[in-house]
Amino acid sequence: MIPILGALVIGFGGIAGYAFEMLEREDNRHVIDLIGNAAHMHLILGTNPTIKTLGLNKVLFSKIYNMRMQYMAYSKAQAAERQKVGLDTDRKDFFYYLLNARDPETGQGFTGPELWGESNLLIIAGSDTTSTALASAFFYLVHNPSTLANLTKEIRTKFDDVEQIHTSPELNSCHYLRAVIDESMRLSPPVGGILPREVLAGGLEIDGHHIPAGTVVGVPHYAIHHNPSYYPDPFTFNPDRWIAESPAETKDTVALAQSAFCPFSVGPRGCIVINFGENLEDIFVAKIVPFFEPRRSWVYEICERD
Repeated sequence: MIPILGALVIGFGGIAGYAFEMLEREDNRHVIDLIGNAAHMHLILGTNPTIKTLGLNKVLFSKIYNMRMQYMAYSKAQAAERQKVGLDTDRKDFFYYLLNARDPETGQGFTGPELWGESNLLIIAGSDTTSTALASAFFYLVHNPSTLANLTKEIRTKFDDVEQIHTSPELNSCHYLRAVIDESMRLSPPVGGILPREVLAGGLEIDGHHIPAGTVVGVPHYAIHHNPSYYPDPFTFNPDRWIAESPAETKDTVALAQSAFCPFSVGPRGCIVINFGENLEDIFVAKIVPFFEPRRSWVYEICERD
């Protein structure tokens, strides 16, 4: 995911000396750990900003703090190199539009620190969450052979060759594929922590308690996705809960499940590239499952027996 997101942000192949060739170059693979730890640190500081204000993050979480700082330096270097290229490129990546943007009133473009912030966010946001969602999907598939078999059958029925699998009406018609991915994200949401929102003027009443204006409130994805009021037997991997034609489901039960489903968050602060993320997930799973036939590792099987 990181090479794909990097290509979209700063151009295909990366910038000379800063390419995202993680399959080809082993020395680039450390970035994966940097991103994971940076996301971990962001979650901690987002939940309790006072930790950063007092400088405790450097002491209490020194390892992930240092790795986050390495990631920040990495993303800053990427942004700096992309700025050198400027608009002289055939590839209209995200940075092409950021560099070309101008405030309609002042005519000013983004500053260096602002572009760095965009690089930091864009590289980590799509790569870490999508990778986590895909890892969850394959985990649940290999632990549920009947589901894996059903999904394999659906995809092989639609496609004869892996090259046929791309964004298309045929892929969108693979409803079981989408159900498997959604159920994986329900059980293991890619984003940890709460969905923070600030209470507006006038306050808010929640379960008989008055929450004053300005208070930050939120509920973790995980808690919502495991609420039995919306998802009966919530800890069971059951893709059928997303398909109205399933024997145990109806249009009403599926609509209820969808009403509480929020892996990409909701509202105006929700993920702006939800469609892009879902397309990536669909394509990756559809390409890998029927043509590579994933299975649990034999090492895992031995450890489980022991």
